[in-house]
Amino acid sequence: NLKGQLTDWDNTDPENRKHKMSNEGLVIGDWFSLTKGKPVDMEVLVGERPGGLFFCHLLIEKYGVDYPMVPSEDGQRPILPIFKTVEIPQELISKMKIAPNTCTVEGPVFGIMK
Repeated sequence: NLKGQLTDWDNTDPENRKHKMSNEGLVIGDWFSLTKGKPVDMEVLVGERPGGLFFCHLLIEKYGVDYPMVPSEDGQRPILPIFKTVEIPQELISKMKIAPNTCTVEGPVFGIMK
């Protein structure tokens, strides 16, 4: 547990790490608001432990939306969309090897529209 060693951010949500995906508890971030056409600075910290395969997911949940649910170690877990700043090209989606019932590429795009 590296809490406090890499960042001062802390999660107090009682649901944090409750839902399991790929044998790990999903970390729930803070709620935030976005305004269409207004850029927002964003930082994403990604790390890994040496000695094996590495992968990660950055998913997004819109407040108040009901997502499809799948069985999980904790009962039920939502299938959340992948956070994206551009549409993902179909040829890349097929290479992503998204395991069934983990997440979806269907969802909003948060990039600046030109």
